[in-house]
Amino acid sequence: MDLKRTDAETGARKNALEKEQKQVDDEKAAALEERREILKIPRDPGVYQLEDGRLRIFKAAEVTVHNAKKRNVLSAIARCR
Repeated sequence: MDLKRTDAETGARKNALEKEQKQVDDEKAAALEERREILKIPRDPGVYQLEDGRLRIFKAAEVTVHNAKKRNVLSAIARCR
């Protein structure tokens, strides 16, 4: 029996398992942080941005339509001719 080789193999497996477990834990922590960040954003329609952990809400722009009535009338008359 080669106890030194067995101990070395066991140590290598243990190190590999510890690294893998650390990666799994890091992924779980990142997923939890992402879920927390998503929960900060309201479900109402609009534009939101997270800056330094704070929620920034952008106001909706007012939409106005400007018509040149005189121009529209003249173009309609021109199409009829």
